[in-house]
Amino acid sequence: DAILKMKKQFKKRRDCIIEGLNEINGIHTEIPGGAFYVFPCLEGLIQANKINDAWDFCFQLLEEKFIASVPGRSFGAENNIRFSYAISSERINLAVQRIKEILN
Repeated sequence: DAILKMKKQFKKRRDCIIEGLNEINGIHTEIPGGAFYVFPCLEGLIQANKINDAWDFCFQLLEEKFIASVPGRSFGAENNIRFSYAISSERINLAVQRIKEILN
């Protein structure tokens, strides 16, 4: 029962972060195959000159909004970043809101 409950909770968090990130124009996030990370592509933000690159954006998120992420460069994907969704849905929603604030 505990495993099923945890699995449902992680699916809810996954869906929450994917939906929130995909609402942001210039970000595209696919459903991950496993684990508890999403790997959104920021190519649309880069092309629209909203950000310089994913590397700089990771540091901007951390410095300005206290959002931790990992540059996709570490995984061979220059235009992506990685977020964990092993946090509460409330904190996911707060992070998405803060990302929107930076981009507006």
